Amino acid sequence: MDERDGDAAFNQGRYQAAAAAYERGVKLYPDNATLLMKACRAYAVTGQQLDRALTLCNGAVHHDGLDPGTRNVRGLVYYRMGRYKEALDDYDASLRHRPNHAGTLYMRGLTYVKLGDLGRGQDDINAAHRQDITIDRKLEAYGIRR
Repeated sequence: MDERDGDAAFNQGRYQAAAAAYERGVKLYPDNATLLMKACRAYAVTGQQLDRALTLCNGAVHHDGLDPGTRNVRGLVYYRMGRYKEALDDYDASLRHRPNHAGTLYMRGLTYVKLGDLGRGQDDINAAHRQDITIDRKLEAYGIRR
């Protein structure tokens, strides 16, 4: 029930309500990698409670470190924390399993830019646009802008 409530709230853009619902689920099932990742994601998209988000994502990676979605979400947490090298490592890991994921390519591009590698950054942003021309708008909904 908590996961469904969290999913509904997240899909409606009610990220704080989503985080609260997922956190209830995490209390019941602390080893559930999906719930941990979803709770982390709810915080990550708002840029709030990033220390808690990182703890949740680290738990999700511990329980299912191969999931590219989890690595992508943790990359966003690291990006928002200004920990760009760690973000880059997670985006690289995610892209090894989903090489054409537009959101991950875009975020890795922004991360390269933050690290001063404008060429590689623009290459990834261009690749993301080839996969999804609306990726800028989608990530702007999470407060991510070039």
